[in-house]
Amino acid sequence: SYGQLYNHQTIVNNGSGNDPYTKLLLHMNNAGTSTTIDASSNVYTVTANGNVIGTSTEIFSGGSAYFDGTTDYLSVPDSDDWDFGTGSFTIDGRVRFISTGAARFYAQFADESNEIWLYYSGAGVINFAVDSGGTNIINLNSSWTPSAGVSYHWAVVKNSNPREDKVYPVR
Repeated sequence: SYGQLYNHQTIVNNGSGNDPYTKLLLHMNNAGTSTTIDASSNVYTVTANGNVIGTSTEIFSGGSAYFDGTTDYLSVPDSDDWDFGTGSFTIDGRVRFISTGAARFYAQFADESNEIWLYYSGAGVINFAVDSGGTNIINLNSSWTPSAGVSYHWAVVKNSNPREDKVYPVR
């Protein structure tokens, strides 16, 4: 096994989350619009695709975005910042389900042979997978059954020591 995947009950908050290591920071707090602004120092252009709508339902920072589950997603141009390499990294976010069907939280791909996914199967399993050159090099999964109407924080933590790799679905 490449690493572990398990539920974790502690969240550490160091304030705004925007530090020199932050590559992309989306607060999703533009109620009534499809505009999303990168609050990191990089100020990447974020494009809303499909019917992504800002709402006044607050999960974090005064608002949230609504994805209807069919063809909605955000895209950001390619950058060397997305090449994680062998070093440590964290990807995290918040989610609130209206219904608890399958959902992708994060996806990065160059093509079908080189991709990264974090998703909920809809059948009680959260999964983080990395394919490189057509080979699955990371496949972490754990039981998780979210409830509709409840906000959750999730995080993928990759340390340079693979024994410490984790995915945290947290209420």
